[in-house]
Amino acid sequence: MRFGKYALLLLAVILALVSYGGRRVMPPVSGAVLASPIAGQPALVTTAGQGAEGLIVARMADRLALSYSYLFQATTHDLAGENSLIIVIGASPAGMQDISTTPPAEERRVLSLAQAAVTRHIPLIVLHLGGLDRRGGFNDRLIRELVPLASYVLVAGDGNKDGLFTRLTAARHIPLTEVANLNEIEMPLNSIFR
Repeated sequence: MRFGKYALLLLAVILALVSYGGRRVMPPVSGAVLASPIAGQPALVTTAGQGAEGLIVARMADRLALSYSYLFQATTHDLAGENSLIIVIGASPAGMQDISTTPPAEERRVLSLAQAAVTRHIPLIVLHLGGLDRRGGFNDRLIRELVPLASYVLVAGDGNKDGLFTRLTAARHIPLTEVANLNEIEMPLNSIFR
């Protein structure tokens, strides 16, 4: 009789979990971590748009003990000796003004860099960490140009609220990971390399 009570209790717990599992508060994460690494080290990390997000990724790479170089104005020459390229999208008018560049010049720089990586068979990882604050205008132009070239895309926050990243990656079968916030970036970032 005791076994029957435990079996009924277990069945009730399972049914409760199954019924609760259908009501998610957060959007589903597509591919939270990669099944196997897709990129090698050292990595070149740069920003597309001169936002602070590139430095955030560099600090995460430090915590993960990744071998990398962070160059906010990386060019194709900086790809020598690198085994992967991480471009962090986040346009900041103030950041571009600080280094005396313009959106067209920044766009040429990052597109040239991304295309050189693809030509050299260097995996291109595109990150978007700024949520809706880093969407629209120049940011969306960078997204539309860089994502189709990517080997992998990682988006934090509500940056994919309109599904743009989903549409661009699905069209080319590019793995996409969405996480709720910056605190959840490190695990998928680590899975790119290990």
